[in-house]
Amino acid sequence: MQIGIINRTQSNVEMLTEIKNLWTVILFGERIESAGDSASIMHLVLDYRGYSEKVKMKGIFKTLREQGREEEEIAQYENMYKEIMSFRTIKGKNKQQLDISNRGERIVKEFLSIQNNTFIDGLTFYKIKELLPFSFTDMVNSDKSLLLWYYPAGEDENSVNIGIRVIEERISGDKTVFLFPDTITQHITPTEMNSCKQATTDNTFLSDLIYTIPAPESLSTGQISILRNTFSTISWELFNQMETLFLPFSAITFSSENYETLVTLYREKTEELKIKLQEAIDKNEFLNQLKAESKDNLNYSLYAGITSFEGISLMYKNLNIISDATMMYINEMVSEKNNIKNSRLFLYVKTE
Repeated sequence: MQIGIINRTQSNVEMLTEIKNLWTVILFGERIESAGDSASIMHLVLDYRGYSEKVKMKGIFKTLREQGREEEEIAQYENMYKEIMSFRTIKGKNKQQLDISNRGERIVKEFLSIQNNTFIDGLTFYKIKELLPFSFTDMVNSDKSLLLWYYPAGEDENSVNIGIRVIEERISGDKTVFLFPDTITQHITPTEMNSCKQATTDNTFLSDLIYTIPAPESLSTGQISILRNTFSTISWELFNQMETLFLPFSAITFSSENYETLVTLYREKTEELKIKLQEAIDKNEFLNQLKAESKDNLNYSLYAGITSFEGISLMYKNLNIISDATMMYINEMVSEKNNIKNSRLFLYVKTE
């Protein structure tokens, strides 16, 4: 099962919340896809690393202009770089050419180093540098776990249509489960699955704790890799079992009279694996060390939720990721494949 995170700059989901969601699932999810501000930053860094030196230097000169540097100074750097490029093709350089070439190469190396360090500083500031080695942007590197992509940011017709298609395909499909921030509970009050018998309203969603971990942002890339290997046998099977619920849920109307049926199906697939996973988390040396060193005793909890197909699109509307009109279009498209009143599984993260 793929865990999907979708956010956009215009939404009311803060980037730090988006990053918290990523950290909560990176240790446990077999495949995660993320489209949001943090994903865009990592995507940019991966793209930059693939650029030629010439493209990187062109970008640096553009940045210098945007920073208001003197045009004469920038022109000198540009001419110097052109001269270096020509010197590189010359064999048997004389002393003067060697001196100019060596001095220029040092300046180019310094420019590239500063630019690279700027990117690294940004990743470090947002606490996502350690996630970069797990990230990829195309299927060539699909053996990695974190797929980064850009959600269309524009309001033009083409961007809106792409956004509609992206969300509709994932709501209607049976491979992706959406991961939301806990701000969804500001709009709809959840009902714990243990209390579903007492629920009498359809204006809710069913909620169940999957696991709790100490805030993991201080983990190194190596520790993340070890923990993914440690938990994968249980956690990947747990998420795969959740995926098998997509089809039976899609045939059951999300209403209070069906809550017990939905919860029973969910428990049959997840209960034993959930217990095993939390036991493994509680016994893990790395995570216990994080807990012991934590000053604020901050924990991140992953919850499963059950709502309707139209409830998923409503959550995106409430988060200002899509508009009312876009929500209507998405629901119309989803209704061609599923009854939008029927049930759909999702995930969300809470800080506790």
